[in-house]
Amino acid sequence: MVLHVEQGKGQKPRLVPLSEVLLAELRDYWKQDRPRVPKSSGCFRAAMRPDPCTDDDREGLPTCRAAAGIAKHVTPHTLRHCYATHLLEAGTDLRTVQALLGHASVSTTAHYTHVQRKLVTATRSPLDAIAQLRHAAK
Repeated sequence: MVLHVEQGKGQKPRLVPLSEVLLAELRDYWKQDRPRVPKSSGCFRAAMRPDPCTDDDREGLPTCRAAAGIAKHVTPHTLRHCYATHLLEAGTDLRTVQALLGHASVSTTAHYTHVQRKLVTATRSPLDAIAQLRHAAK
């Protein structure tokens, strides 16, 4: 359940987890359409060939965005940024996100650590745990 990306951003190889949901979608796509995608499609065309993302792929994003009902402008970097942000919000440690994105420095990955207010307010202070231990010991 991992994909080996031979030449990701910066021509760096990396392993990335394959979502079971995405695998099911790709299997359905394969059964219905096969990878004979016309050049104008763009949505899956980049996944069906070994060369890096091109301007044609970026141009295909508006079609995919519209099909998904997303109103905002989307670029390949937007998708990368969202992936990193969602990993961090799900509790993935910064070092793992660094490896998944292929960053040489963790300080580069730290740019993705926009902490949402709901995460801050949901975080319990370690002092509360100490107080509970003292109260339980009495």
